[in-house]
Amino acid sequence: MTLGPAGRRRAVAAAVLAVYALCSWLIALPLGLAPGSHLPTCACADVAQETWWLAVAAHAPFALHTGAVDVPRGVSLLDNASFPLLGALLAPVTRSVGPVASLVILLRLAFLTSAVAAYAVLRRLRGTDLGPAVGGALYAFSPYMTHQAGSHFFLAFGPLPPLLLGLVHRRMTSPTPRPWRG
Repeated sequence: MTLGPAGRRRAVAAAVLAVYALCSWLIALPLGLAPGSHLPTCACADVAQETWWLAVAAHAPFALHTGAVDVPRGVSLLDNASFPLLGALLAPVTRSVGPVASLVILLRLAFLTSAVAAYAVLRRLRGTDLGPAVGGALYAFSPYMTHQAGSHFFLAFGPLPPLLLGLVHRRMTSPTPRPWRG
């Protein structure tokens, strides 16, 4: 059985996504095979704080203020490096397994989603298979992303920049300008 052009493109995309998933898993392998085995370590206290933000988001999703820190005044969660949307999405995992497991899962998903987003945008722009696959890997597994993933998770979760650039490119190259959609 031979694949047509559409089937071949789907098969290549599935293979690229499988390679991205494997690389995302392997890059976080020092954290252990099971989610929640270990926390990433750094000289700063940011990893512990990010784990704490996940625990807060599991119990009070989209809270804007907490009194659990800097008592009695509390702190605004908007002034800190919290990620309430990601915390709310993984709240069931955090409640059942714990915030350390959620952080490790999100760390692995950060690489995967960043690579997939860059691949999707580049594939739409270029139309071939090899270039976008390499571009997605270079974006997601760049030295910046791998370094930030060890200490500042919120900076390593980067699927939005390629998607926003793709939208801007689409808007700028549209044959029919529609300012109200911009």
